[in-house]
Amino acid sequence: MPRFSLLLLGLLVLGSGLAPTAMADDALLASASGRINHAGFRNRSHCTGFVVEGGHVVTAAHCMPGWDGEQVHFLRGYDRGDLVQHIAAPRAAWHTIRGRDIAVLCNAAPDAPAFVLGDGGEDRRIAPGDDLLIPGYAIPRAHMLQPHHCQVWKLEDGGGIRVACPVRPGTSGAPVLQAVADGYRVVGVMSASSRTAARADALNADMLAPCAVP
Repeated sequence: MPRFSLLLLGLLVLGSGLAPTAMADDALLASASGRINHAGFRNRSHCTGFVVEGGHVVTAAHCMPGWDGEQVHFLRGYDRGDLVQHIAAPRAAWHTIRGRDIAVLCNAAPDAPAFVLGDGGEDRRIAPGDDLLIPGYAIPRAHMLQPHHCQVWKLEDGGGIRVACPVRPGTSGAPVLQAVADGYRVVGVMSASSRTAARADALNADMLAPCAVP
């Protein structure tokens, strides 16, 4: 079994030799995904983020800066310097889901195209061997969205999803997508990688209950 380092792939994990697949010809992938940028006192980093139904922006919690006052930037539809929307908010505005490497900026992009979330029930639950799509801003081509196709390897009791391929730095926070009849359904958020496999945290609509407007 590969040993997953706690080093964060968006910042520190060494890249593998995996070549990304060709860019999928899908408008939703391009418009609902984006780059997460922040520049701290001693570092500059990027991850991947995405919009889910309700207009919430999601990424990996480890992509957040250490100081609550630092600005986190979501560049929706980013592609080689061009973008569709720029959303900036301080670290303190992001909600971290307990027990998950997931951070959410609630109601930040209400008019943006968005990925659908599952409800956490048994219907259409993923299983080992299922094909998944993981679009991210992986280095060295970190200014282009690069979808990777990968299979579910193992499901963890605590809500982790192991996938049977590595991903490169910059893919942290990317949506883990399952193809459904009308597009894609988010099943997780990419978190970490080894040289042979990667790990995501499961995500469903129930986890975003704190984003509901009273």
